Amino acid sequence: MLPSELGYSAGARVQVRSATKKAAGSTKNGRDSLPKHLGHKIADGQFAKTGALIYKQRGTRLLAGFGVTVGRGGNLHAALPGVVRFVRAGGRTAVRIDVSDEVAEAVTKRTPGTARPLLTATNVTSVYTGEVGDAPA
Repeated sequence: MLPSELGYSAGARVQVRSATKKAAGSTKNGRDSLPKHLGHKIADGQFAKTGALIYKQRGTRLLAGFGVTVGRGGNLHAALPGVVRFVRAGGRTAVRIDVSDEVAEAVTKRTPGTARPLLTATNVTSVYTGEVGDAPA
């Protein structure tokens, strides 16, 4: 209703009453958690340095492939320097690192005092061919 309909003149001010107490239940609201910034940090085809965070996740949404380690909370980190690749296999998505020939050669060399190299030659070639090789030692 307009003030003129209530019998007030056109220039008169009308006081509106406001609540002096909060409505019931309003004090129970007003909280929210901070964002967790989940998701990919390095996209497919980008270069990743050793130790770089590739994908931040809760649980195992993405699986770790060649050259990728799983950190706390399921986060995926680059174990080797190389190009990040997201690969679908068996209905799941895995993340792997395509390494250069120099890095692959250095990783497969046998270090003194160990029984086997870190990776077999089959695993290194599987990076380029996409075939499944022997499990890492």
